[in-house]
Amino acid sequence: MRYGRKEHLMNAAIKRTLLGLISVLLCFAVRTVEVKGNELETVRVGFYRMDGYHMQDEKGNRSGYGYAMLQKIGRYLPVKYEYVGYDKSWNDMLDMLEKGEIDVLTGGKKTPEREEKFAYSEYAVGTDVTVFSVREGDNRFIPKDYSTYDGAKVGFLTNSVRKESFQSYAQNHHFSYDAVYYDTFEELEQALQDGVIDGIASSNLRKFENEWIIDQFDYVDFYLMTRKGNQVLLDQINRAIELLDRDEPGWRTTLMYEYYGESEGASASLTAEECSYLDRMREENKVFKVLVNPDRSPYSFFEQGEAKGIIPSIFQRTADELGISFMYLQARDRAQYHRILDSQEADICLDMEYNYSVAEDFGYRLTDEYLSTGFSRITRKTFSGEIQTVASIRDSFLLQDYLGERFADENIVYFDSVDECMDAVRDGKADAVFLYTYTVQEIMKKVHPETFDSVIMGGEHVSVAMGVRSDFDPCFLTALNKTVLNVADTELDNIILDATEDYYESQSLLDFLYANPVYGIILSLILGMAAVILVASISRWRKEKELRKAYEEVKAANNAKREFLSKMSHDVRTPMNAIIGMTELAELHADDEETVRNYLGRLRLSENYLLTLLSEILDMSRIDSGSMQLQKQPVSLHKIIHTVDATIRQMAEEKKQELLIRSEGVRHPAVNADERRIEQILTNLLSNACKYSGEGGKISLDITEEEDGVFCFRVKDNGIGIPREFQKSVYDAFSRAEDSRVSKIQGTGLGMTIVKKYVEMMDGTISFESEPGNTEFVVKLSLELCEEPLQEEPDEAKEEELFDGLRVLLVEDNELNREIAEELLKNVGVQVDCAENGKEGVEMFAASESGTYDVIFMDIQMPVMDGLQASRMIRQSEREDSNVMIVALSANAHEEDVENCRIAGMNGHISKPFDVARMYEALRKVKKRQKF
Repeated sequence: MRYGRKEHLMNAAIKRTLLGLISVLLCFAVRTVEVKGNELETVRVGFYRMDGYHMQDEKGNRSGYGYAMLQKIGRYLPVKYEYVGYDKSWNDMLDMLEKGEIDVLTGGKKTPEREEKFAYSEYAVGTDVTVFSVREGDNRFIPKDYSTYDGAKVGFLTNSVRKESFQSYAQNHHFSYDAVYYDTFEELEQALQDGVIDGIASSNLRKFENEWIIDQFDYVDFYLMTRKGNQVLLDQINRAIELLDRDEPGWRTTLMYEYYGESEGASASLTAEECSYLDRMREENKVFKVLVNPDRSPYSFFEQGEAKGIIPSIFQRTADELGISFMYLQARDRAQYHRILDSQEADICLDMEYNYSVAEDFGYRLTDEYLSTGFSRITRKTFSGEIQTVASIRDSFLLQDYLGERFADENIVYFDSVDECMDAVRDGKADAVFLYTYTVQEIMKKVHPETFDSVIMGGEHVSVAMGVRSDFDPCFLTALNKTVLNVADTELDNIILDATEDYYESQSLLDFLYANPVYGIILSLILGMAAVILVASISRWRKEKELRKAYEEVKAANNAKREFLSKMSHDVRTPMNAIIGMTELAELHADDEETVRNYLGRLRLSENYLLTLLSEILDMSRIDSGSMQLQKQPVSLHKIIHTVDATIRQMAEEKKQELLIRSEGVRHPAVNADERRIEQILTNLLSNACKYSGEGGKISLDITEEEDGVFCFRVKDNGIGIPREFQKSVYDAFSRAEDSRVSKIQGTGLGMTIVKKYVEMMDGTISFESEPGNTEFVVKLSLELCEEPLQEEPDEAKEEELFDGLRVLLVEDNELNREIAEELLKNVGVQVDCAENGKEGVEMFAASESGTYDVIFMDIQMPVMDGLQASRMIRQSEREDSNVMIVALSANAHEEDVENCRIAGMNGHISKPFDVARMYEALRKVKKRQKF
């Protein structure tokens, strides 16, 4: 949506205010009629068929961008819709609107002719783009080579605004065309597939199947249309869109992603030069020599001389698309693989690290990354403690980079193959081996589960690209790049699933015996004994059943991953849309301080939700990896209750809910416990109670001490309840009940999983009973009582007074982060000196007089010198103030990151985005000379 000058905006704002007042009166009048007559006004909507925009299945279920948009707007309208004309064309719709046979038509672009007949909504409801598409596989049309468009037969809908748009497009790019007109999209699309026309000029709001998109141009807003004179309805629509924009500023983007995000047509990407080069290679019978790692199953491996795995499958589909011939240079092992790579004997290397510098040193040029993979760790089942020695495959650059950042050279032992690494772990020569995740999954299905443990390492991935020898014609690299990316975009998930499934489905008895030689020896020794053969057969059946179960678990894990990514995409996009929308609106009303404050307040809600989302995912990762530890310290239950009350009460007040918290039954409030985890348990339970209770609902928290140190927390609400069929999976990760009443409530589905995990870590219990109108969760925890009562801390003075005179050294390489932190500190009276990297921070500290700085806030990941090394150098200096408080400011928030900071000599860790309260807490500790 584009905006005009400020004067226009002020006039529009005044107009919207007046229209809003009129609309409120009109809505009141309509609702009064509704109450008296018990009927809603019917609005007839033009519902023309258009895939992606208006759709209706054989059961009559409607969907699409336009339909969903009407539903969102309809929340604010005292009307009911009647859908008319699914069998009609767009031109029929215009005629019906003009004759008064329908009341509203969506998807209308403004033209002078239409504005003479129709009225438009004040606010756009989407953006329309003209798309020029051709039949998939039609290589006559080269994108941006407009001479190839000359003389094309281009199809249009009758009376479509695309006529003028495409005419201007053709004139600007100096090509001619013949226009052919059709009444419906079905006729238009069929004509293209039948070859009657060469291309289609249409909207981005339809789905493209079996088509290549050649170009997109002429971005135009579209609106809701009514007949002129129907001002009452138009005012109501304008008011409804305004309210929808207020409550869901990113709704347009959300709907576009939902209905069009994964359905765009493929791009006709090969140029005439690229096609000519490929034709010449075929004429010359060129056979490309291809190299791939032979010891990286299931990513790549050889079986009876044939390359198999994820990477060869991707390349096979790519080669088929390009129409090229190739042969593999099969290496015996990794050493020979690297010798071939060094010699540049291969024309194409399929699995190079996505690192231009490394590829250039080998004499290759890279495609873009087409595959990304994470790492997993394998240890012995009996291993415990800190990892000291790591097994690694020799000459594996990706693994060496990963391990080099985490372990010293002397702690890494190199072997020639995966099997040798596994033997080293099994025999105790190494504590662990790190490999790619799918490789570890495959290994764990071959070994005895009682022998090894595996865990996925979060947050670190490597990217893979294809390398083409530098002396090749650039046309081949660009053609390969476009094609492999298209294959990855459309087929990667299925290729990965096939590669990981094939192993389990093809398991034979010989494969099993080869993977488990002990069983093979035993079986060969007693082969002649019939009774033992029977036992072995039963053992085999059980093992195959375990393999099948393991295969199903992997398949379920893949499905869970897809579902998780889908939910995360939605749950991240929702607050991001709100943040983007609110930022635009704040900029639009920059001169209105009160309005901007309102938008900033709502921005804070979305920011807090994003932080909660990331924290819950991080907590689950810590819990699953076993790195989560309770941090017990003396704390007052009254303080915990006060914090939870402050957090939840605002949420309850927004929904006009009654929140009652009682703790009169607590006799010993002073306990040794993990304050944050108890707060998180209660906050999650109470926030769910608020979410799933309507306006005016009642939520309560009752805390009693059943016996000394045994506390019972009861959370009750009178909301919609938990469906019976969902009650068994309440604590499952990423689980949320499907209920239209709560479908718009944000949540990851991790909250209750985390609650149960924390309760179990505290050796407590959690239970619940639920029915519509009455839900109660009961948590019981046995907490260690403090021998002496805690002293209640007095209220702190204002930060401006408390921190005046403190001096801070802020070491942060990111200019924006540095500016934010500096402003936050200066705002409370702190004097701030800034350094842009660890080396500069150390030099500034060394050049200052002893005692100059009260605290150093240190980023971790910085160029030149990182924060850990800088902290170690400060601690190792011979200055009297080498023990100055150093607090990490870092986006690395895993337990191991915090531990690394502690080992480097830092006093504390504050995660990004900046936790202002934690920064002020650090300053407060400095002022009082307390430990952080």
